[in-house]
This record gives sequence, structure tokens and C-alpha cells, in this order.
Amino acid sequence: MISTSISFFYLFLICFFSFSLSFTLYFFREKRLKDLPSSLKFFLFFFRFSSCFLILILLLNPYIENKKEVIEKPLLVIFQDNSLSITANSDSSFYKSEYIELISDFKSNIEKKFNVEFLLFGEKIRKDSISFDDKFSNISSIFNYSEDVFSNVNIGGYLLLSDGIFNKGKNPKYIEKKLNAPLYCLALGDTNKLKDVSIHSINYNKIGFPGNDLPVEVNFKVHNLKGEKVKLTLRSRKKIVHQKIIDIENNDFLKSVFFYVKSNKKGLNKFDVSLSLLSSNPEKNLTNNNSSFYIDIVNTEKNILMLYDFPHPDIVSFKSAIQLDQQYQIDVERNADSSKDIQKYDLVILYQCELSESDVKKLSKKNIPIWYVIGQKSSLSEINSMQKTIYFNDLKNNSDELYIDVNESFQKFNLEDDVFEMINNSPPLLISKSFSVKKDIKILLNTKNTINSKKDPVCFFSKDGKECFLISEGIWRWRLNNFFQKSNHDSFNKFIIQIVKNLLIDKKRDRFRINHESVYEFGESLIFSAELYNENLEKISNQEIKLSLKTQE
Repeated sequence: MISTSISFFYLFLICFFSFSLSFTLYFFREKRLKDLPSSLKFFLFFFRFSSCFLILILLLNPYIENKKEVIEKPLLVIFQDNSLSITANSDSSFYKSEYIELISDFKSNIEKKFNVEFLLFGEKIRKDSISFDDKFSNISSIFNYSEDVFSNVNIGGYLLLSDGIFNKGKNPKYIEKKLNAPLYCLALGDTNKLKDVSIHSINYNKIGFPGNDLPVEVNFKVHNLKGEKVKLTLRSRKKIVHQKIIDIENNDFLKSVFFYVKSNKKGLNKFDVSLSLLSSNPEKNLTNNNSSFYIDIVNTEKNILMLYDFPHPDIVSFKSAIQLDQQYQIDVERNADSSKDIQKYDLVILYQCELSESDVKKLSKKNIPIWYVIGQKSSLSEINSMQKTIYFNDLKNNSDELYIDVNESFQKFNLEDDVFEMINNSPPLLISKSFSVKKDIKILLNTKNTINSKKDPVCFFSKDGKECFLISEGIWRWRLNNFFQKSNHDSFNKFIIQIVKNLLIDKKRDRFRINHESVYEFGESLIFSAELYNENLEKISNQEIKLSLKTQE
């Protein structure tokens, strides 16, 4: 088909103008041509007319469009899953032999109507022969590939041949599919819905102390097991330490089981988790039903010396809380009668008493922490000379009864909710006043803010963590009130133990751990997990971690 952009109206005007001009020049006004033969004048007239007509046509920039119709067969794009999972079932021999022949015959027959583009996908998308040896499959990659390569091609359709198992890339259910032709899917592999229960992950503290309750969370998932029961068993040294039966509510079910473990054995302690289906028809795959984890029980047998000058019910409260933890051995003695070598202890608690300058130097030299409990009987002048963290300006030791509040920005260790509740609901303490802080401190307890007073520190730690100060007495009331409200002393004991543990903990211990395999197989995903602990080796979950991964050149 030939066409032009010049309309018939313009052609008529150009023709009329050219004719008029030529006729005027040769037949109407030019008398000098009267002697010429008529044939010559007609020739010149025609030549002038043609020249003018063509020149005017060319000035309009004409073009000729030549349309040619070509019939092209549409393209059928076949994406074949080439991953190992295709041949992981009982019918693997079929896919390695007969299936390949079937695909070859299918391509030969379909090529009568379609141009066929046969592509393998797995580790990457490529043209190759079927081998089913790719380590993983990425179904989502075919959508990006199709959009990049086939967006301007006459596509008749896309055919996806896969078992639907993907272990890399995005979930195909939730990605935006921008295809210019329909997508047809053919499921491969075993289509039977098999029963399966598997351990998904285990969360636990990798560091613990002898006799302490250590939290463990086991996450497991099940498939096609609605109405069944699963038994979870935890063993330590082949002894059952925890067991629970869980009812499965849905066919696809994810469950978290939380419990505590305890061990007095120092070093690495191995715990084995197993899942079993309580059914007469057991599952076929049992390899994912078992897992193990290890907790490092830190050897922290510590000796504590508590000295006092005057009897006080607070002393019994401290001792009863500390001695409940098996890793601590506490000796309580009157300061004047004590003959103990203080350098043999790991922590010294001074309850309203003082040490000589030489003893303080011995403790400082050996990095032995001191917990100062300062009350009405304390000699403030001696306290000023023993340490350089705080200084009492008024040596008369005036005191007030004030309620106590927890400093929410304190981060050296975590206080549990029941400890918060105990402190907030406890009676007031007798607080020593008129001191100033000379060094940086980390405040655990403050006085409660009232209209006529500001918040003052009551319990705090020095920056290096080797000193703790409790500027109050009467804490025995907290212990008594705790028993009155809960019929036990658990919250009070936790509070005291947390302080003692922080003073005794090795501050140089690495509190950040990143876990990964030393060697990975080709095509295997690199999985990193990180753990961060506070100074009391309690896991922290609200911090941001930046990971940089570099490869060797």
C-alpha cells in the first residue's frame, strides 16, 4: 500500500497554480513567442508546468509510505525448573528419562503454531539442556527476566514447569507480575499432601549461670496435620527435662513453645529437642524433627564479704537474697571483729561501715568491687576519704523518708516487670541527703519527683562498674512488703541478685556474638544471626546492628 501525507485539495491547488502560471507565460502575455511553432510552445508549456508542479510538491516535504504485511507466528516461552527438588521424590527416574523425552516431543509439535523459546531456571535463567542439578530455584526471577527481554515481543503465552518449591528470591504470591501474555503453570513432582512436622528455629541464651532459669523458645511448623497431636521433648544428657503435647489447630500451623531450662554443670551443656507425631500414620520425613543447642554455663563461684558496725534488719535481707543463688558464698561479720583477708573475696559490701585506707588500696589494686550502703550510722567524713565518686557536703547526716522510682534509661541490666512493680509499690526508704556527684555515674534508682523536690540518685554505679552506692537504709521494708503482697520474696531477691551479679560480672567479656557457618556449600544461602547481651549477660533485643559483608578479590 502506497500513501502520501499531501491531501487531494493541496494537489489540486498546486496543479491549478502551475497550469495558470505556465499558460500565462506561453499563451497569454508573451508575444515574443508568437512566431514559434505550436508544437514547441506546447512542449515548453508542458515542461514549465511539470517543473513548477514538482517543485511545489517537493516544498511540501512529501513522503511515500509503503506498507507490507508479514504474518509471524507468536512466541511461546517455556520456563523449565532445573533444580534438584524435581528429582527428590520417588518418581525421580521418570523425570530423568521419560519426562525429558515428553518435553522434546511437545516442543516439536507446538513449533507448527508457535516459535518456542525454551529456558531453564534455577541458579540462573539460561538456554541449556535439562539436567535437574541446580542447587536452588528462584521462581520470582522469571518475571523480571520476562519484563526485560520479552516486553516488545509478540508473545503467545508463558508456560512455567515447576514443583513450586523456591528457596531464593521473593515469594511469587506477593510480587507484582507484569507480563504481556497469559502465564500457564504445570505442577511437577509429587502432588500428594504429605504430613510433616519440623523444627523451624530455637531461640535461647547462649550464656548462663549455674542454677539459674534460662529461657528457651522452640518454634516449629506443621503441614497437613489438622486435628493431630505433636509431642515436644527436651533432653539433657539423655534425661527428659521438659515435655509437652500440642494440639494442631490448622493444616498449616506455626507454634512457639516457651519454657525454662536449668543446669549446674559448668561449661557447654547440650540440649536435644525432638518432635514426634502422636498418630498411627507417621510422617515420612523425620530428618527435620530433631535439633540441638548448646548453652555455656559460666563458672562464676564467687565469695562475698559483708561487713557492718551495727546490727540492722537490712543485713539479714541482703544475706537471705544473696545466698539463694548457688554461685555465691557470702560471709557476714562485724567489722571490728573480722579477721578475714578481704583480698580473697570477689565483692565487699560495706553496710554503714568503713575500711582503712590500706584495705581500700588493696581492693582497688586487685579490682575487687565495693558496694557502699550508706545510712544514719555511716561516718560521712570517712566515706568521703574512701572513694572519689561522691562527696557529702553536710557531715551531720540528715535523712528524710522518701519514695523511690526506677530510672527508665538505665541499661546495665534489665529489671523484670514484677521488680518494677515491687519498687513502685514499696514503702519509703530513709535517704541520706546533701551529697554531690564527682564522677560519671549510672543511676538505677531515684527519689520520686514531687512538687517540692527534684529527683536525686539513691542507687547508682560508678562508670567503671567497680563501685555501687545505696544511699539509704530500711530496705528490709521492701522485702517484708513483697511477702505481704505476693506471699514470697522473689521480686526482692531478684533485685538484690541483679546488683550483685553486675558488680561481679567480667566487664571485659565479649557481649556481642555473631553466628554463622564456617563453610557453605555452593548455592547455599548465607544466614547470619547476632546476639547482644547487657552487662549481666541478659539478651537485648532492641538494638540496631549494622552488618558489612565483603568478598575476597
